[in-house]
Amino acid sequence: MDAMSSEALPLPGAVRIGMVTSDPLRLLGTQDILSGVEVIPLTPTEALRDTSLDLVLVDNPSLEDLLAIITSFRRARPALRVVTLGPVVEMDVIERIIAAGAKGYLAHTSSPADLRMAIEVVRDGSVWAPRRVLSRLMDLRSPEEKERPDLRFTPREKQVLELLATGHTNRDIAGKLSIDETTAKTHVGRLLRKVGVQNRVGLALYAVEKQIVIPGASPAEG
Repeated sequence: MDAMSSEALPLPGAVRIGMVTSDPLRLLGTQDILSGVEVIPLTPTEALRDTSLDLVLVDNPSLEDLLAIITSFRRARPALRVVTLGPVVEMDVIERIIAAGAKGYLAHTSSPADLRMAIEVVRDGSVWAPRRVLSRLMDLRSPEEKERPDLRFTPREKQVLELLATGHTNRDIAGKLSIDETTAKTHVGRLLRKVGVQNRVGLALYAVEKQIVIPGASPAEG
């Protein structure tokens, strides 16, 4: 993510993001990219105490430090959404980071558009990660989840699942299907109940496992 040479990319609505980083230039660049968004420099302890945050960006080149911060966040505030920034890494490293509790991983070389979309996706309740990573994480589910029976879906439900599993937000789904955002949210809610999962990540995993969506590159991979 070349923060210093990018154009400002506004996010809709009032958003407040904490950023844990030791790089002041990275902070300034991120603030410039996310025009109209309040990006606040915080220590990990301050981020845990601030309950007004939409999410936290954690920028740390050390994998072990990154995993330690994510683990502490998950234990103290399991509902806190965390998106991590770091160097280009292998898929198994991203898998470890997501399994530890992060909701997304972005390389420092990611585009400003990817940063903006990742934040939207995570705020919308999904995970920003390659679908190959999500597929491998299916092995961590409980036996009850793995034995969930096959279900039949209407053509519209399949469209929603396909879009959701490829990282689209409710607003994106509404635009692509020419429906309003409330209707898109209703479709997602019905699918959650139908499949019997707690969140959009569960729906995405189900869609990949049942080959409603074929595993491949996520939006983050271009």
